[in-house]
Order: sequence, then structure tokens, then C-alpha cells
Amino acid sequence: MTQCVINLDAVRRNFQVVKSNTNSKICAIIKADAYGHGLIKTARALSQADCFGVARTNEALWLREAGIKNDILLMGGFEDEKTLKELIRNNIILSIHSFDELKLLKSIATDAQIRVHIKIDSGMHRLGISDKNVLRNLLDDIAQTKNIKCEALYTHYATSDCDASFLDEQYNCFIDLIKDYKFLKHSANSAAIFQGKKYHMDMVRAGIVLYGYINNPQLKTFDGKTVKDIIEPAMSVYADIVQIKTLQPGDFVGYDKGYQAKKPRKIALISIGYGDGYPRFINKGYVLIKNKKCKILGKVCMDLTAVDVTNVHDISMKDKAEIFGKNIGADLVAEWNKTISYDILCSVTKRVNKIWV
Repeated sequence: MTQCVINLDAVRRNFQVVKSNTNSKICAIIKADAYGHGLIKTARALSQADCFGVARTNEALWLREAGIKNDILLMGGFEDEKTLKELIRNNIILSIHSFDELKLLKSIATDAQIRVHIKIDSGMHRLGISDKNVLRNLLDDIAQTKNIKCEALYTHYATSDCDASFLDEQYNCFIDLIKDYKFLKHSANSAAIFQGKKYHMDMVRAGIVLYGYINNPQLKTFDGKTVKDIIEPAMSVYADIVQIKTLQPGDFVGYDKGYQAKKPRKIALISIGYGDGYPRFINKGYVLIKNKKCKILGKVCMDLTAVDVTNVHDISMKDKAEIFGKNIGADLVAEWNKTISYDILCSVTKRVNKIWV
């Protein structure tokens, strides 16, 4: 069996790292099933959060159905009129990215107060408004609509973990666009929280850092500690050993003869593959068995992966393989696959047995 163990205490401790480094409110980003950690369980573990950030309407409604009372910010778009009414009824804060969305909101027949945050495109060129006149007209329109209340303006940074110059460029653009307005504002994602307190504004949006990762290993807390050293990966994935066998020189392993033994090797077939969300590595990467690095041999299959256990003494079918977790970071696995930790965490499929501790 393949298991995904999620340590909710680690999520809470990572939240405290953020809390101890800001005086602003904290929006915990739990979109995409809390980056694979479980939407509802993560929300309950982070009950201290001032707000939860999601990207899809169903995520927001699932939280309310589960009894979550915290503010919920829907950062993505909204769809049909029926769903929109349900969001409003459940007091979900909506994001407005364009006049078309405001037009749809105004067409909804409801006396309920509609809370909105307006998204500003400060240079990432994803969702949002980037023109001063458009923003002014939008806000004027909202001001004349009795049941729509703009509470905040916000933006998102593209390079807060890798390009401080462009981060500042976006920050300055955002400030220039919103300087004439008294609304609350928020802009800092996980990395920007540790880039300087000017980015904190009225609220920070903590995402990947809550799950134990930060893309820039040089970032430090405001008391000088390295962020990467004090946050904890919350997700660990383990696989069973299905079979152990011996290769002779010249033997091949896996599809397309992906690996050929040059000398006798002992291999283990472990119960993880790309059907579980593990990348389809080819003779790249390793797992840990009994604290020994065991290289991946050949191509990762849908259900199984072959690893070299020649140097693992007294190995048995009772041993487990650590795929990633405390000792092999998801960011390292991501590096092997030329992607990011978010991708690895979100890719664990439904057939992997998840256990929350």
C-alpha cells in the first residue's frame, strides 16, 4: 500500500512561523485541496487564520458545508447565476477582475450584502485590472450600488522568491494604482512575507510556506533565522516493497529496457508509480529504504517503481520506502522533474491512502 501521511501539527507550526513574522492579518491559502493536504482538515487545523483563500467556487462552498466560519476569499472567477447566489448566501468574499464580473454581480436579484475584493494586475498579466481609469470607473460604479461593498484591493507577485527588482516594480505599480483609495490592501504571498514588511500591508496570503516549503532557500525571518530551516514539510509519502529480486549482468529492467545491469544487482519493486502522482522518472532520483538512498532504475511504471537495494542490508518485505517527506523534500523530487514542490504535493492521486496525524 502507498500511504500519504499528513502532519497537521506541522501545518500549525508553520502557521506560527508566519504569525511571528507579521502584525498583519493572515489569509491561509488552501486552494487545490490545501495543496494536496486536505481542504477541510487543513482549514480546521488553521482555525486561527483570519481568512481562507480558495480558487474555485466549489472549494468555498465545501468549506461552508463543513461548518467553517472564517472569512473565505474566492480568488478565482465565479460562474453561473445560481452558483453566484449560493456564494453570496454563504457570505463568500468575491474577487472582481473585470467590468464583466461586476455586471454579472449587479444583475443578481438579492438584498444580501455582497463583499468584494478587487484584483489588480501589477505586472504578472494574469487576472486583474491594470488601468487607473478602469479601476476608478469600476469603484465609482460599485459606490453607486447599494448592496455591493468593496472591502479591499489586492495584487499577486510573480517573482517574490527569485527577482527582488521585479518584485519592487510590481509593488510600486500596485501602490501607484491604489494610492488614492482608502480600502484595505494585501499583496504578499509566502516568499514576499519574508522580503520586507512593506509588502505585508493589511493582510498577507500564506500558501506554500504553510506546508513546509519556500522556493528561495536564502530567505530569512525577521530575527535572522533561515525560513527553510524552521518550517517543516507536512506531507510524507511511503510505499511498500512488493517484491525483491536479483539481476544478473545484462538483465533489463522495465519498459523499453530502460535500465541494463552491468553487474549483479538486488532490486526492490515498490508500490508507487505515475498512477499515484509520482513523476515518470527514467533512471533518475532515489527513495530511502532503511535510511539508504536507493536509485530508481529504468522507467517509473503506472503502479510500480524499481529501485536499487544492493547496499541495503537485511532488507525485507516489511520495510517501507520513503518517497518524499522529512528526509527527501518534495522540492528535491521537483528538481529532478524540473518542476516545483507545489506540483509534487498537488499530484498525489486519490488512490493513495491519506492519513492525517
